[in-house]
Amino acid sequence: MELSSTFELASLSKIFERILELQMEWDQRLGAPAMAERGDLIGKSAKPLLEQITTQFSEFSFQPQVDGSNGFGGAARIPWLRVYAKEYSPKPARGWYLAYLFSATGDAVYLSLMQGVTEFESLPQGAPTLAESTARARSFLGNIDTGKLTTNIQLHDPRRRGKQYEKGTLYCIPYEIKNIPSDTKLADDLRYLMGLLNQLYIWEAGNVPEPVTLKEEPGNFSALATDPWDALLEETLWDETDLQEIVETLETSSNQIILSGPPGTGKTHVARSLAAYLTRGDDTRVRLVQFHPNYGYEEFVEGLRPVSDAGLVNFKVQPGVVKQVSEIAEASTHPFVLIVDEMNRANLPRVFGELMFLLEYRDTEIGLQYSDAFRLPSNLMIIGTMNTADRSIRTIDVALRRRFEIFDCPPNPYILDRYYEEIGENSVPGLVEGFRALNDKLTSYLDRHHTIGHTFFMNEQMAPDRLRRIWNRQISPLIEEYFFDQTDILADFSIEQFWPEQ
Repeated sequence: MELSSTFELASLSKIFERILELQMEWDQRLGAPAMAERGDLIGKSAKPLLEQITTQFSEFSFQPQVDGSNGFGGAARIPWLRVYAKEYSPKPARGWYLAYLFSATGDAVYLSLMQGVTEFESLPQGAPTLAESTARARSFLGNIDTGKLTTNIQLHDPRRRGKQYEKGTLYCIPYEIKNIPSDTKLADDLRYLMGLLNQLYIWEAGNVPEPVTLKEEPGNFSALATDPWDALLEETLWDETDLQEIVETLETSSNQIILSGPPGTGKTHVARSLAAYLTRGDDTRVRLVQFHPNYGYEEFVEGLRPVSDAGLVNFKVQPGVVKQVSEIAEASTHPFVLIVDEMNRANLPRVFGELMFLLEYRDTEIGLQYSDAFRLPSNLMIIGTMNTADRSIRTIDVALRRRFEIFDCPPNPYILDRYYEEIGENSVPGLVEGFRALNDKLTSYLDRHHTIGHTFFMNEQMAPDRLRRIWNRQISPLIEEYFFDQTDILADFSIEQFWPEQ
């Protein structure tokens, strides 16, 4: 095929090679230099290049679209780029598409013809399984060029995500880091697999199965007009892949997580949205508590409290929040969620007590201070939030830290962009650019934990006068707190420095 001069100037082969090199420097922090470079290569280099390539293929019945992910909250172990048709695969969790999957060890990138796997995990008994769907698709495609394709894909992901991608792969073409072909060969392979994807889309259009109806249960989202997953995406505006990772962590590998980040990154809102999704909108299965310096074991687990008995005051053992929720959850098969807001403001080892053991050994009973034989039910999930400006996650008790999966929630300009694309109206020139510049400066003076979250800048009608009020009443006092003993630095932070045109 003939390629445009623009395509010739930018080498897809070199981009892939560099991404694989950066995989060897993987860091959980999205802001780490290697991960930031990887994100730019995916979003600013490879994605527009693939868009240009796919528009030159006019023989297919679908309009190809391209998206990708470097991770959100934390850097993904398996970053990806995908080519898809929105009507057949509206999200990575659903439908057939092509994806470039970069192995965790940086040894290879795979062009994979695959299907989303997350939707199969929530289907009721009797619905087609992932294996059945894959077998039917292979049967439909019949005899293909097996010399070009393979079913052997090894992403070497220590977490569950990579295994899912491997299970969802129908066929793939591997490119080892030392032998990535020319751009023309990459484009030819992409065209070939787009032809197979096109056949699957045509086949699906003529063989659409009856929609699967979820079993009706109290609080089930099936009674709502909006799909629960779509509702979660709309509520949080988060990247879909990262929401999937959190949900999968809670439902499979760990029943407890922490959302950690600076003020204004929407941690509590995301926690409540996740709880609504996990319980399918049944708020009777969600409990929220907020920790503070005086919060203790007695309120959280159990304790002696004064009780009036025949005119006399006696002290009796009363259950705390955890025991109350656990007693209800124990008698149910549905998921329950306990949200612990501002988790790091309390003395955590004292508040949790014996729960430190039970968080790790959910299937074991243990005696508490005032009662015997208590265990945490497996259907109780715990979502904690931590403000890193108040107290760094590094200062939290090590034994407690290792019992929670920690997800970073940094200030996110992409959420801010998405908010004003889909919800709010903004008339402040350079709002997002100023937001980036403000946090870059705070990071240079302090660290990423003392930055300003995107929710401060989210308003249905953002205008210059409203931005100034937000700055004067919320952002400026927070910055003054950050530099409470460095008043000379405060002169470097004024609204005009970041939004000169407002």
